[in-house]
Amino acid sequence: MIRLATVCVAVIAVLGTSAAAAASSKVMGPDSCTLNVLSVRKSALMLYVGAHLEGTCRGQVAVDLEFALGQSGPWQVVDSTLTLPADPDAAGGTAWFEESYGCGYYRGVGAFDGLVSVSPRPVLHC
Repeated sequence: MIRLATVCVAVIAVLGTSAAAAASSKVMGPDSCTLNVLSVRKSALMLYVGAHLEGTCRGQVAVDLEFALGQSGPWQVVDSTLTLPADPDAAGGTAWFEESYGCGYYRGVGAFDGLVSVSPRPVLHC
C-alpha cells in the first residue's frame, strides 16, 4: 500500500511539472500576431480606444491618442497610455484617456512588438 502511494505521488509530481511547463511556453512574434485598433469612443467624460491582439501574442498594447482640427490631419499626439487589463496574458484591451482636448477629430494609434495599427476612421468629439 505504501509503495502504491509513493508511485501515485511520483506520477502526480511528473504530470504537474509537465502541465506547468506546457502552460508557460508561448510563441511570440509579429508574424503570428495581428493588432486591431478600433475607433475612439466616449464614455461620460472619458475617451477610450479598444486595441486587440489576434493570434499568439499576448500583453498590453501602447496606445497614442491623436487629435486634429480636420479629418485629414495634421495629427498631434495628445496622450499615451497602455491598455487595461494590466495582464501579460491579456489579448490587448481598452486604453482610457481622462480628458478630451477640445472639439476636433480623434484617432488611436496602437503599437505592440513592432506592429502598428491606426483607428479605421477619425471620430469627431466635442
